[in-house]
Amino acid sequence: HFPGKTEESVFLHNYPVAEKAWTNAAIAADFEKLFALRNDVSKLLEDMRREKTIGASLEARVELTVSGDEFKLLSRYQDYLCEFFIVSQVEVTEGTKTINASKARGQKCPRCWHYSENVGTHPDHPLLCPKCTGALT
Repeated sequence: HFPGKTEESVFLHNYPVAEKAWTNAAIAADFEKLFALRNDVSKLLEDMRREKTIGASLEARVELTVSGDEFKLLSRYQDYLCEFFIVSQVEVTEGTKTINASKARGQKCPRCWHYSENVGTHPDHPLLCPKCTGALT
């Protein structure tokens, strides 16, 4: 659906142009660093897949030990790191930089496929993780 004047084909429409006021250099810089870190995590997860330690990235737990500005950056986005890395669990600690991954802890939620140690803790939804339970109640 394109509002306003339509063309012969959807492929002849131009993409919308973002407002210049939406540009945020600080967030762009944050994500440049986060994407670089995600490349490192993805390589590690791919090695785990090749070794058949995991089948899908959601079967993984990532442990990041970083310091200084990198620790502050990851702490700022802590609540979104699982989705960003496409894994079930992310732990961030401060120290000398290391990136490790292992099998995720807990059970697989049949709704979101994330692994959680808290699957089944809600009596009304005995198979679901807390995030899915919250979405359904």
